[in-house]
Amino acid sequence: IWLLDLKIRDATDNKFSLDTVMRYLNDNFAKKKQFFEDDYGIAKAIFDATGVNLDRDYASFVHSTDELPYADVLRVAGLELNGDRVREISNPSPKQQRILESWLSGK
Repeated sequence: IWLLDLKIRDATDNKFSLDTVMRYLNDNFAKKKQFFEDDYGIAKAIFDATGVNLDRDYASFVHSTDELPYADVLRVAGLELNGDRVREISNPSPKQQRILESWLSGK
């Protein structure tokens, strides 16, 4: 889940997040007592709510046995894997700082 969240934040310069998608699903489906298509309905909702096409990433994360790209996606937020620990990189870009601060605060 957080992989998708960081991908959305990166693609939209932190304007949208997975929270945006969840609000979209709530407003357009739950509140209307409607169902959305299981599985790829989430990928479609990501696009509808944010304008970001993560179909390929979604398929890779959910329908593949490939190793998840933790290190690459964490880098979006100025983080890196160091063995089994995550730490902040030195000299993150302003975009990485914005994403990390927003992500950690839940905004």
